[in-house]
Amino acid sequence: MVTPCNCSNKKEKIFKKCPVCKKLSDSIHYMQVKPVVKKEVEKLVQEEMYYICKNDNCDVVFFNDPQDIIFLTRDINMTADFNEGLPAGDSPCGKDGCSGCHGKCR
Repeated sequence: MVTPCNCSNKKEKIFKKCPVCKKLSDSIHYMQVKPVVKKEVEKLVQEEMYYICKNDNCDVVFFNDPQDIIFLTRDINMTADFNEGLPAGDSPCGKDGCSGCHGKCR
């Protein structure tokens, strides 16, 4: 599996239960959340792991690991491109890289 920064270090997919519907939700990097939430709630996006609820019958779209920040469908900019991924030039691996690539993925 390729990490969001395109280095070859394997990352284990993490799942959490949605706080509302209780269905398993996939992990997603916070830099993939930031571009698709509305400007008025963008400042609430924290630099931590988020999860995306893919249940069409649930109003939750994203929630963070401690589950104290939840973005609902009304918080999402519906014109945003969910497939766009990370903004150009931004690497989610941080200054030291992804668990072993040590910044070489930039």
